[in-house]
Amino acid sequence: FIVLFIRSIGNAFYAPSLQAIMPSILPKDQLTKYAGYSQSFESASMIASPAIASVLYSMFPLKAILMLDVLGAFLAVDIPEIFREDKEKTNLLAEVKEGYNVMRSVPGMRELLVIGALYAVIYFPIGTLYPLITMSYFNGSVRESGLVETVFAAGTLVGSVSLGIWGGRIDKIKAIAGSIGIYGAGTLITGLLPPQGFYIFAFLSFFMGISVPFYFGVQTSIYQIKIQGEYLGRALSLSGSISMAAMPLGLVLSGALAGPLGIENWFLISGGATLGIAVFALTLPALRHCMDG
Repeated sequence: FIVLFIRSIGNAFYAPSLQAIMPSILPKDQLTKYAGYSQSFESASMIASPAIASVLYSMFPLKAILMLDVLGAFLAVDIPEIFREDKEKTNLLAEVKEGYNVMRSVPGMRELLVIGALYAVIYFPIGTLYPLITMSYFNGSVRESGLVETVFAAGTLVGSVSLGIWGGRIDKIKAIAGSIGIYGAGTLITGLLPPQGFYIFAFLSFFMGISVPFYFGVQTSIYQIKIQGEYLGRALSLSGSISMAAMPLGLVLSGALAGPLGIENWFLISGGATLGIAVFALTLPALRHCMDG
């Protein structure tokens, strides 16, 4: 648990930093396409890594396999440095406040943060409940649970490649709202299925996976396009922090209500709420403004 805690701290620096340097490397009109290709590699990794891990585990002890993560740190490359005139500023709280003020100054950014927080309350807990609904409601086993996870990852790969191909030409607000809507519709329909409907659930999971890059990839590209480079890292960190803060709330709600209501009914309720978020996103004029360009 301590090691996982330390790793999560490191990821809090790594992920926003990686996303923040992209505008200094790529043209802005290519950032959405890059987000698609980047998630394609992540999705392919999710599909391939269990097989690779099983081979490595048969050849090496676990502690040696874990050292591969450390080895990756030595493969870092030089990246462009972003210079700031107020480079001497080191007050953490002041910089967090400054990052929020920058976000607030860009029309639609606050609304995008709100949408992200609302979606996080539902999206992350539903993902953790996939094995539970597979085994407790659809009467599956570990094999069926693994099948659903693989199908979802395959869908995410297809969606990522699609975003990489068409990312430069899509309407960003429709992409985000559509992604949320497809995920919500899949979750809602899952809640309506009978216990014999496992393969329909797996089929829906594929399309739910396809929708994911069109939310997370497009959202990241909007920040990269709209926020100045020297403030982008803290803006992305702020967005990620809000989503991560919303996630425990969703986990508490799902943990408290999924049991008494029934896991299938919780999927039904969550799907309806997600569709409501998609409609809400489409009705915000400020959000549409921040999608322009």
